[in-house]
Amino acid sequence: MIRRNRKARRGAAAVETALAYSILIPILLGTLVVGLGVFRYHQLNAIACESARWASVRGPTYQGETGGSAPTTSDMLKYARSKAEGMDQAKLNGSLVMSSDTATVTLQYQWVPETSVLQPMTFTATAAAPITY
Repeated sequence: MIRRNRKARRGAAAVETALAYSILIPILLGTLVVGLGVFRYHQLNAIACESARWASVRGPTYQGETGGSAPTTSDMLKYARSKAEGMDQAKLNGSLVMSSDTATVTLQYQWVPETSVLQPMTFTATAAAPITY
């Protein structure tokens, strides 16, 4: 009689495990994908800050001493894309606005999640840095 109960219980454990895993695995994968999205968002913010700093040190004083020209949006995007490790660089766009005392960078990145459950999202980051050189 004891052996009969163990066999019956073995089947119940398999069914319970299948039910638990069918809920647990999508939750874990969803958490992973959302975490990757948060990582890309923070990466975009860091790149915007670095690009604003890069543009800010190429202000009027730098131009006068080196004879170089003011940085353009395409120059800034080239720099930003060089910092975009692991990102699809074709989906990274933005703009640079240089005023007399600040450099403002706005970047947009279209993130396509690694699963088909979530829709593509466009992240935007803006950073401003005072012109220091």
